[in-house]
Amino acid sequence: MGNADCALAVTGIAGPTGGTPEKPLGTVWLGLSLRYGGGIRTWAEHCFFPGQRAMVRRRAALSALNMLRLRLPEYII
Repeated sequence: MGNADCALAVTGIAGPTGGTPEKPLGTVWLGLSLRYGGGIRTWAEHCFFPGQRAMVRRRAALSALNMLRLRLPEYII
């Protein structure tokens, strides 16, 4: 994480190509790390967002920001 207190990541297959039976279009992983005190907490979440590329990307971004929104209050003093 370097000097950052927060890291947010999104990866996946939004399409229109690249999907497989094991990882269909709309498969997304979200990641969040927060520095707190002397340690780092990390969460990962697997999601599936069906739909066109733009909608998959939008839902992935909003879900990642929501993940941050839900966890951040635990770390604000």
